[in-house]
Amino acid sequence: MLLGAFLTRDDLVAFGFAASTVLSDRDPLIGLDLTRRLAAQMAGTSQQFSNTLRYGLARTLALLGAAQSPIPRLGNRSGPDWARAIVHDLLDSANADNTYALWTSLGDVMTLLAEAAPEDLLQALLEGLTGPSPLHANMFADSANDHGFPTSSPHLQFLAALELLAWSPEYLDSAADILARLAALDPDGKWSNRPSRSLAEIFSCWRPNTIASEQQRIQALQRILQNEPAVGRQLLITLIPTGRELQTPHPAPQFRDWKVEVLVTHADLSRFQASIIDMLLDTLGDDPDHYLAIVERLGSLSLEQQAAFADHLVRVGRSCNDDEARARLRNALRDIIARDLLTFPWVISGREVRD
Repeated sequence: MLLGAFLTRDDLVAFGFAASTVLSDRDPLIGLDLTRRLAAQMAGTSQQFSNTLRYGLARTLALLGAAQSPIPRLGNRSGPDWARAIVHDLLDSANADNTYALWTSLGDVMTLLAEAAPEDLLQALLEGLTGPSPLHANMFADSANDHGFPTSSPHLQFLAALELLAWSPEYLDSAADILARLAALDPDGKWSNRPSRSLAEIFSCWRPNTIASEQQRIQALQRILQNEPAVGRQLLITLIPTGRELQTPHPAPQFRDWKVEVLVTHADLSRFQASIIDMLLDTLGDDPDHYLAIVERLGSLSLEQQAAFADHLVRVGRSCNDDEARARLRNALRDIIARDLLTFPWVISGREVRD
């Protein structure tokens, strides 16, 4: 911060070389199980450069990218231009590495790279999610335990970076689209941090982890529902409050002003919740299992939405020929209505929902 105004082009070229060299160093412990990893560590195997040096260079990239340091404009390049060029080349190399070792090695500085060059990180993630065998399916590595200990998984760092970017209205749409694709690829594992959980916390009705407007959030949800219907439907169900939710606030960036505390009023919550439920009702179709997940949240629906849901039930009851599915839905309805009959006036008023 003190010396930035005195840096020359040669200084920045030298910094770019150092950052590229250090951050492209692959961790030799990647892919080893716990026993072999401990043996390698005891033998002195480690990355060539220290964590302190890696963090310092990545932090400097983030300062450059956020234009928080007084770097003079040298030729046609500003501080953010220098940061983007370095990060772009680094992520190009990561996407070209089919072993996924470089992407995994970048995990410890992923959130800083997100601040240094958000557009380039998002683009690299999108490129790695194309094709029949997406490269980024390799980020999920926590399906098994190492002698009773959960295996570390690269996806944890990816989620942290995407959650950071989602604070910004400028990057919410891309971050949410990537998280939806990752949720569709997620094989599930030992860690509770999953792409679906990140989405639910970002779009939370009562405490969203983004400062994007309500309209932008609704449009993002509609796009997820269109591009990844199963992910979108489950997300909408999760977003309907039950009164038992626990939520972890996502960390703020170090050098960007993306996070601002936003007060959500009761009117804001009710309006957004109503929009979510309306979207969900439009997706029900004729699959009885789609209705089951909503039954437990019937009490969160307005009287008009409960009536609409009952109309859907009548229709699916007439069209469904799967007796087992009909029985599951019937039993779930009986249980929830028996527990709190007065919550559902469409039952008391004589509305018939046929088996």
